[in-house]
Amino acid sequence: MTQTDVFLEERAGVSAPPLLDVRGIARRLGSHQALDDISFSLASGDILGIIGRSGAGKSTLIRCLSGLERVDGGSITVEGTEITALSETALQTVRQRIGMIFQHFNLLSAKTAAENVMLPLLIAGWPKRRREERVAELLDLVGLGGQAKRYPHQLSGGQKQRVGIARALAASPALLLCDEATSALDPETTTSILALLDDINRRLGVTMVLITHEMSVIRSLARKVIVLDHGRIAEQGSVAEIFGAPRSDVTHSLLRGFRPELPDHLAAALRPEPFPGSAPLFRIDLAGENARGTLLFDLAQSFRVRPVLLHGGLQDVRGVAVGSLFVALADAGAAPVDAILSFLLGRSQATELLGHVVPSA
Repeated sequence: MTQTDVFLEERAGVSAPPLLDVRGIARRLGSHQALDDISFSLASGDILGIIGRSGAGKSTLIRCLSGLERVDGGSITVEGTEITALSETALQTVRQRIGMIFQHFNLLSAKTAAENVMLPLLIAGWPKRRREERVAELLDLVGLGGQAKRYPHQLSGGQKQRVGIARALAASPALLLCDEATSALDPETTTSILALLDDINRRLGVTMVLITHEMSVIRSLARKVIVLDHGRIAEQGSVAEIFGAPRSDVTHSLLRGFRPELPDHLAAALRPEPFPGSAPLFRIDLAGENARGTLLFDLAQSFRVRPVLLHGGLQDVRGVAVGSLFVALADAGAAPVDAILSFLLGRSQATELLGHVVPSA
């Protein structure tokens, strides 16, 4: 599609079709329902993180997306081609548009870095000179320009994964599937690999699906997130939405340590009903413009109360401010709690009245 075509579509209010469209897929492994009614779509250039506990169905899902496993129901469409009913021969053509990065690198120990990267091009029948040019280009892209003749045992874990990334990009895929790509790496190396993937996404526009059990990976790289639980989608949305106001119990659990939680001493002092000297305590979840506004000042002015920030904080998630505040409203007196709650709900991602505490607790 030309730039003119894109412009005309935008003027007409027509959006481009999704690069990846998943509709109601299911997969049973023996008596176990590994996937149940999974649906989502990704536009070209999107980065989706899929997270869940062990056994949630993450690995089965990524194998289905790559065509390595067949679904029992539903459809998977890649660049307009519905792949679930394709023959193995026809599927091979689609797989050339899908790159995969593995947890344990999956490099051939008897081949050099350059030879490992070249494998998909050999399979695709590229002529020798084009293969060599492409391999050199990719090794430079991933920061291994001087390591072409080294064997896997001569490379660090991070370097091995960079070779794996270069190999996954060899045939210029539209979709890159990353299966726990950083879980075998130390924290410093993980940071550098995530930065590399982010740079590749920005420079090449390749769409990415990240399978991970680490929320830090989601926060650093993904733009959208799906939380899997026992083969079903517990919730999905933008990373800021999920970090800012998670809804499901499994997401709350996975985010423990990333979001402010009520300290134990405040939780112990909390009472369900007002008592002498107490104030209502609210948890206020914020994201984006809500997190950068004058919420507490406006609250004080509107209800003649004195907001006391007892705990909380903000963090940056993919350029969006996200956080939670635990605020007691001193001097609330006869202020209508329902009206206050309604006011806060209109200015936050989520607000909950937790109970009543002494503001200095």
